[in-house]
Amino acid sequence: MKLLKSFRGVVGLELLIDLGKVATKSDLHELLKESLHFPEHYGCNLDALFDLLTEPHEMWDLTFKNTASAKASLGDYFDRFRETVLDAEDEIACIKSTWLG
Repeated sequence: MKLLKSFRGVVGLELLIDLGKVATKSDLHELLKESLHFPEHYGCNLDALFDLLTEPHEMWDLTFKNTASAKASLGDYFDRFRETVLDAEDEIACIKSTWLG
């Protein structure tokens, strides 16, 4: 995790999320919960992910790496996960995502 700064102070977070060890949906959601500091009540599903991503928060510059590995493990669920993040990015201006193979 790296803090993004401006002349006025911290404006957001730059996060690198390694999906290389994700083998199941549960692995994915636990990694997201830990990496993004989601609350204990996080529902560990794509609807809950969208809800938390679109709540007002500081800027998040999210880089997901080893996406090909996660795609191989999760199949269509990975595509829905990626679409959920991209939909949240379209909905709220404080998320930017980068997807690395």
